[in-house]
Amino acid sequence: MGDFAGGAWMARLAGVRNEDGLVGAVAGVLEVPLRDADPAAQVGHALGARGRLLLVLDNLEQVIATARAVVEGWLRAAPELTVLCTSREALRIPGERLIELHPLPEADGVALFLQRGRAVRRDLPADDPAIARIVARLDGLPLAIELAAARARSLPPAVILERLDRRFDLLRAHGRTGRQATLRAVLDGSWELLDDAERLGLAQLSVFRGAFSLQAAEAVLELTP
Repeated sequence: MGDFAGGAWMARLAGVRNEDGLVGAVAGVLEVPLRDADPAAQVGHALGARGRLLLVLDNLEQVIATARAVVEGWLRAAPELTVLCTSREALRIPGERLIELHPLPEADGVALFLQRGRAVRRDLPADDPAIARIVARLDGLPLAIELAAARARSLPPAVILERLDRRFDLLRAHGRTGRQATLRAVLDGSWELLDDAERLGLAQLSVFRGAFSLQAAEAVLELTP
């Protein structure tokens, strides 16, 4: 598989909350039966034995504090290992490279909407101006665009656009998926990761209608008791 002779493996960690869960999820993906007293070290040994491979840790932020030591240990045990983490927070370990993901440009957002929309409605027109307006209203966020496009099965783009004022109800995925199923679930999950002080600060910053600068945020937080 490309440059990774040992393969590429993905561990989905959205439901994981501690080190045991992290180690168990990776062991399960690699099909490593955990028998040692130190399961993290056992997984590290298994990773090292597989040569050059890619390990994707998806939704790592839930266990970011304990993951630092675990991932560092795996990288020491497996010098040819490459770890790709999706997270709202950096691991902050030596050699880490950050790739920041930005909202999609309009053209890419429209292309994503059409691709996902045509999976449920083959005659979805590419020249419908409502699609670009949907992408703009959703701030170019890929998950929101995908959920909106899924509604094209029963609603034309113009009607989807009209109903975006109720986006938390509209943009809901049906059926079981391996991803966050709703925008509300994404926000709830992020909120749960904050401590009390961070939640208070975020509530104070809700006075801004859109984006804000660091200086503006500092001013609001300083003025609020």
